[in-house]
Amino acid sequence: MTAAPHDELVGTRVAGYLLLRCVAHDASAGVFEGVLDDTRAAITIYFQPTERAAQATIDHPCVARVLATARHDGSLVLVSEWIEGSSLAARLDRLDRPLAWPEISAIMRDVARGLGAIHAADLVHGDLEPSNIMLPDGPGAPKAVLVGIGPAHDLAPEQADGGPFDQRADLYAVGVVLYRMLTGALPVEPVPPLALRDAIPSAAADLCLWLLATDPAQRVPNAHVLRLTLEALERSSPIVPPAREISA
Repeated sequence: MTAAPHDELVGTRVAGYLLLRCVAHDASAGVFEGVLDDTRAAITIYFQPTERAAQATIDHPCVARVLATARHDGSLVLVSEWIEGSSLAARLDRLDRPLAWPEISAIMRDVARGLGAIHAADLVHGDLEPSNIMLPDGPGAPKAVLVGIGPAHDLAPEQADGGPFDQRADLYAVGVVLYRMLTGALPVEPVPPLALRDAIPSAAADLCLWLLATDPAQRVPNAHVLRLTLEALERSSPIVPPAREISA
């Protein structure tokens, strides 16, 4: 059996970096942890044609910074900063209880900020899902940083159908992420009303359903509106912990 491209590359050097391990892959690309001298980086190798080189123009704290671009056997290579932390997917998988609303909202605000920067560069992320949202360690770090590729499961209907799609497809993917954080499950079509936990503002369900609109024209129109909506929700919907019974 022929080894997959990502398996064959571990232990080789690409763009000067020794590839230590593959951390994510799909049919179109692989993401590797690489090291050059004492510097670690995320090395993304695209096995199929892509326009991702334009990502190198983005400079924003909520988007993984591209350090260099290169070619390896004809494939595009992006060398990006290595982010110490864990993915949102890993955080959700290991939780024995759902995230609290303040953390959900903080993560969503940074996702909106990162998407705003990507969309301002006239790009579509196209692979937004929990495995591509990093939660950095350390004080003062953003709550979330958008990174490159990973297996893309949370596609907008127009994207999944193979038709034309635009930046609003990323907003649908945000809705899938938010739905999972709110409910612990993936949405099904048509999306049923959300049964929210205590201390989750009811407007969060409205925002989630707005993001998950099947028709892009009925969806949250852009990342800026998403961020403003989250900020307005926080101002108008204070979180009041549920009352506890006091035993005698």
